[in-house]
Amino acid sequence: MARRRPSTALASTTQHVLRWAEARGIPRDELVAHDIDVRLARSEEGARVPLDVHVSVWRAVERAIADPSFALKAGPSLLDVSALGLVGLLAMTSDTVGASLERSVKYSRVLKDDVDARLAVDVDQLVIELRTREPLTRAMMEASLFAFRHFAATWTGGQVAPKAVFFRHARPEHGVEYERFGCPVHFGNAVDAIVFDREAAAAPLVTAQPEVARYLEKAADLWMAQHVLDRGDLRAQVTTLVHEAIEEGSFDIDDVARRLGMSARSLQRELAGLGSSYRAVLDEVRWSIAGPLVASTDLPLERIAERLGYADGKAFRRAFHRWAGVAPVTFRRKPTSG
Repeated sequence: MARRRPSTALASTTQHVLRWAEARGIPRDELVAHDIDVRLARSEEGARVPLDVHVSVWRAVERAIADPSFALKAGPSLLDVSALGLVGLLAMTSDTVGASLERSVKYSRVLKDDVDARLAVDVDQLVIELRTREPLTRAMMEASLFAFRHFAATWTGGQVAPKAVFFRHARPEHGVEYERFGCPVHFGNAVDAIVFDREAAAAPLVTAQPEVARYLEKAADLWMAQHVLDRGDLRAQVTTLVHEAIEEGSFDIDDVARRLGMSARSLQRELAGLGSSYRAVLDEVRWSIAGPLVASTDLPLERIAERLGYADGKAFRRAFHRWAGVAPVTFRRKPTSG
């Protein structure tokens, strides 16, 4: 079995935290070792740093500020879309909130490659869950979830806000800063998550640049395939390539296996060793695409079925009912006008 390469983070996010702290009077040499600081200063766009360095910088900032709620108090000043590199720009130039959230989740590993982010779409809401192999600090998770709230509001001109936020950590003694989310906040949850109304998916972004977004998405796909994922993440890599193949109208395991430099039989064997299969991955990707399309677009179901490679609308409806527990027409329930 191939060794998993050490987890990394996008260097620009680490640099931004350092600059933010330095602007508040905290010397850089209290936050990061000199040799690491020099490497950061010389790093090119898209460069990465070991994840433990990124986390240690956050921990050092927390110690220096001595305020457990600093990430929420700092709010927008701690968030800079340019620090998020390719992913931030792709999310900002998407045409709708739904597309922005979907891409933010899909390419979250470009920011920190130990992240397992999920976007679940049901009849009433969009749920973004964040998990990591290595636990994040409380401030890091709060900043991560607040970023979804901040950018969704900023890029829609204040038209979108979350309906609920969930944290795994316990309720703090002084929780007034959580009011900045503008919605109920729950603690001691099984997973860290933020929830939006399903209708928010269709909200247009004032920052949308569809042609730019399409270009950036190709670059993000290439980065994911070449730099972020390894054999230890084979299933995730296959998932990324299946997404790409579906967009190109291909559903053949041979095409995906070829991009991985292996035969279809070898790929099936590797996936079986992970307790999965190509069919299972294809089914999961189809659902991840179908949910937002049915929930937040008016595309005819037959068009969606064709896009996902189903022989006819009937086969797609059966699959959708298996995924969602309801028929697609019910899932696409329109809000009543008031």
